[in-house]
Amino acid sequence: MEKSKNWMNNMLFGVFLAFGVVLAALVIADALRTIKMSNQYVTVKGYAEKEIKSDLAIWESEVAVTSSDMVSAYNLLQTQLAQVLLFFEKNGYSEAKLKVSPVSTVKLFKTNEKGWQSNQVEGYRLSQIITIEDKNIDKVAELSSNSSELLKEGIEFVSFQPRYLYTKINDLKVEMLSNASKDAKERAEVLAKNSGGEIGSIKAASQGVFQITPKNSTDISDYGMNDMFSIEKVIKAVVTVDYYIK
Repeated sequence: MEKSKNWMNNMLFGVFLAFGVVLAALVIADALRTIKMSNQYVTVKGYAEKEIKSDLAIWESEVAVTSSDMVSAYNLLQTQLAQVLLFFEKNGYSEAKLKVSPVSTVKLFKTNEKGWQSNQVEGYRLSQIITIEDKNIDKVAELSSNSSELLKEGIEFVSFQPRYLYTKINDLKVEMLSNASKDAKERAEVLAKNSGGEIGSIKAASQGVFQITPKNSTDISDYGMNDMFSIEKVIKAVVTVDYYIK
């Protein structure tokens, strides 16, 4: 009788022990599954782009002359500069609207038969830079194209390529990042829905570089681009976002 009772106790103990092991395994499995689900996330990129037109033109040009002596070079420079300023005035830019740099002087040295530069001065190069800044983009573009007329008058005039800027770019960048973030969220929602889930909170987010390129250009750079020589431009933004999947 005593043996039968002990056997029964041992059997019950074994059943409870087995049940406890199974229950513990189920709890652990559920916990692991919960942890796994909480670590599932999707990485998406969001894009935004917008066409913009430059609202400020900066055009630099140079009057430069050379002569064997400095006084002659200076007098010639002032004569030619006066002709250039008159040309600008006739085209709507009085001297008050221009920035004229101080005179830059460079000594020109003789070279020997071997092409090496000597210490003997053979002349001087004097120059001044004229800068126009104007919000009338088309006017500056047209004037820079027509400035070759000065060469026909024998003036040593150099026209540098105008730069075209968009002055509200910093405000626009905030808008572009917002639009790119919305695009990233929409992409994440589609991916999550297709996998039978939905997006949760953001795990991580990073901003890419801005690309400001000429209109219809496909050029990009890992370091970003900032086109300054086109009137019509496109600004592009990209963000990378990790969303948890619920």
